[in-house]
Amino acid sequence: MMPDSTDYEAWFMQAEEVRKQAEDDTSQAVEHMREKNFETRDHACKSDAQAHLRIWEKTSGHIVPGSEDHPNSVLGEGPSGSNHDSSQSNPQTFRADQYRPHIYGFCTQSCLLGLQQGGILDIHCPNVKFHQHEDQGNQHPISAQDLVQILEQQLGEDLDQGVTPMGGCGSYAAPFKVTCIAYGYTVFAKGTTSRRWKRVSREAVIYRILQRLQGSAVPVFLGKINLAMTYFLHGAGAIRHMLLMGWGGENIENVQCDRTVQGAVSQAKEEILSLGVLHQDLRSAHILWNTELQKALIIDFRRCKLDPLPRHMRPQPPKRQPHELELPLTKRLRNA
Repeated sequence: MMPDSTDYEAWFMQAEEVRKQAEDDTSQAVEHMREKNFETRDHACKSDAQAHLRIWEKTSGHIVPGSEDHPNSVLGEGPSGSNHDSSQSNPQTFRADQYRPHIYGFCTQSCLLGLQQGGILDIHCPNVKFHQHEDQGNQHPISAQDLVQILEQQLGEDLDQGVTPMGGCGSYAAPFKVTCIAYGYTVFAKGTTSRRWKRVSREAVIYRILQRLQGSAVPVFLGKINLAMTYFLHGAGAIRHMLLMGWGGENIENVQCDRTVQGAVSQAKEEILSLGVLHQDLRSAHILWNTELQKALIIDFRRCKLDPLPRHMRPQPPKRQPHELELPLTKRLRNA
């Protein structure tokens, strides 16, 4: 019951004293819990954090691996964005500073193409001994579809093994090295947030259209997965989805561009165009040189468009005459 107006001031002062006392009691209780329960953990947490900080060094807004075991990112899509997907509230969250390095090399394009098409193992794959099973002989023990399902289940149960962020986060995706622990298959993954997934996942459709060029003009594409847990990566945000494909190779800018390399780039461009795919963002950052195949592989079809004309009606690029001079690669890319 509310007090009379004559007693209101006294009542208010008494209520204010009760509120302040409750706040003081709460603060004391919290401080007591911190000292009692967390004091012993504080030193261990700091030591653990410092140990992980040695793995990464932050340069110009990018996450750069500090270990020689991890290749530099060649699939970056531009400078690291500052936007973070703060809409993710999943309590099961994995942070990149919990990362454990793994020793597997990337599977070859030939290995993954054989996996995709039901072919034989590639003896030159660095992980072939992990793929081999006595009852399978020289055949792959699983299919590409099986691999995607196994990886989705593996990462859904544990993001602490078989996943390595590679640095060089792009504006739409971050590169990862992902290993199937059970069979040793090691692939490249483009991880992204739920907010950007619709745009990034469109590439899966394009890779299907370019099916017959996989392993010759574009990397072997395996599939896409959704993560049950959130992988938080600084500079990229809350990673919840991944595209899985073969490791394409070195950025073309890091390769001596002789006539062989220039010819391979032109051939890859023409083959992709012949299937009605207009890349729309064909710059050197999106062209890789694959030493295994001795071919150029084109990546990142996020901005591409499809040519609606029937194949026989599409304009064919003019054939170069032997006497024509080669333009520098960077200049020809700008004109593409």
